[in-house]
This record gives sequence, structure tokens and C-alpha cells, in this order.
Amino acid sequence: MPVPASSSGQTWPIRQGREDVGRLEVLPEAAGLSADQRRLFAAFAEEAGLAFSNARLQAELAARAEALAADTAALAESRRRLVRVAYAERDLLSATIQRDVMVHLGGLEEEVRRIRRLLPEHPDDTAAGLERARAGVNTALDKLRTPR
Repeated sequence: MPVPASSSGQTWPIRQGREDVGRLEVLPEAAGLSADQRRLFAAFAEEAGLAFSNARLQAELAARAEALAADTAALAESRRRLVRVAYAERDLLSATIQRDVMVHLGGLEEEVRRIRRLLPEHPDDTAAGLERARAGVNTALDKLRTPR
């Protein structure tokens, strides 16, 4: 529905739903427009509202896509940092095991073999060897439990 003609021409509101998003104005010879031309301008104004709305929605969608891409990049960088920290922790644990734990377990296998050979004939030596092996294992376990 056209807005009443002014001295400067004829104006049609461009709406999306109930919201005015613009206007179509024909200057200055609007008074000379035929009824068909006026209907054409009114239909054009109606369709322009939909086009403006689509353009706005497209711009909002592009902004959301850009924000999503930024969030995805931030998450990927966060994951990379977490992976680096996990690898560093693993390397630290491995170094701690090599430096503080393995020194107490290094000869354990040979000690157990020696104890097996002594077992039937030398029970006292066997008990002392088992005590040394137990102490070495307990020390190694304590080193694993102690935070560094």
C-alpha cells in the first residue's frame, strides 16, 4: 500500500514482516504513474523487503561462520597445547623413572636368580637376599609415588 504522494513524489515502505526496513520513492513525476505502474512499484517494494531480509540473514550467517572458524582455531590451538603438555609430562615421568627408579631395580633380576640358586642349601643367605630385593622394590615404588 503506497504512502500518500508528497510534492516530491510517491513512496512505498519496504517491510519485512511488520518492520520497516527501507522505502521506495519515485521522484518527481509520481503523479503521472499509471495504476499498473503503482502496483508494480508496490510489488517491487514488497519483494525488496524479502531481499533485504535475506541479505541481513546472509551477513549474520557469515559472521557466525567466521566466529565458528575462530572458535575452531582456538580449540585446535588449545588441543595442541594440551598435547605438548602431555608429552612433556610423559617425558618427565620417563626421565624420573630412568633416573630415580631403575637404579633400584637394575640388578633385581640377577638378584632373584642368585636367591633361587641359594634357596635349598643356604636359607639365611636367601632371606638376606630377599630382604635386599624387597627394600630395592619398595624404594623404587616410593620414588614413583613421590612427586617431583
